[in-house]
Amino acid sequence: MSIIKRRYKFLTVLSMFILCLIISIYIYACYDKDNRIDEITTGNIEEPAKLAEDNTVIPEEDNILVVYFKDEEETDEPKEIITVAEANRQTFVNSEGIQYFVDATLVIPKIGLNYPVLSETSDKLLEHNLNKFWGPKPNTVGNYVIVGHNYNNKTYFGKLDQLKNGDIIELTDVNGKTVKYKVYDMYYVDPSNRDCTSQLTDGKREVTLITCNATGSQRLVVKTTEVV
Repeated sequence: MSIIKRRYKFLTVLSMFILCLIISIYIYACYDKDNRIDEITTGNIEEPAKLAEDNTVIPEEDNILVVYFKDEEETDEPKEIITVAEANRQTFVNSEGIQYFVDATLVIPKIGLNYPVLSETSDKLLEHNLNKFWGPKPNTVGNYVIVGHNYNNKTYFGKLDQLKNGDIIELTDVNGKTVKYKVYDMYYVDPSNRDCTSQLTDGKREVTLITCNATGSQRLVVKTTEVV
């Protein structure tokens, strides 16, 4: 066999080998692509992390934004005011036999407010002082919600509408620790709207103050966050 024929045969075999190799690579690529499409459509890939959910669950019977505020037909004066000095770490029992204690003390220098915050809330307790409505312990991570009447004589939360963004409030717990918070938002909501009680604070300490407007038709919400 001549040298030319042998070279021709070699090149022919080499060409066929290369062609087979290219065809094999193409078939494998198609197969791999189909597999990856199947994984996506059947969900066999890692799912993205879910967003945090608010676990705030307020019983319907505690619908304080609807019923536990001063009624215009009631007296314009508080029936009794428990002072900070009287309330310091004392336990009380109201006329209904409910036992409660002072959870914290709220001070708002701009409007001259200085009241204890009672640990429980009811229409009766709101006649005597500010009440904790929802949230964690005072000055801990979460949204500590305080409610109070808007009396015409400007006691309790009667001057709350005078605050503005940037104003400071101070919350002192029963251990004597005081944390300052800054107002960052103020708005009115319908009585049935309780979104302001959400505990999604992104790991921050917040205090929310709530009272009614002059007619009782809406609720004034003051949002504050810890000064850091």
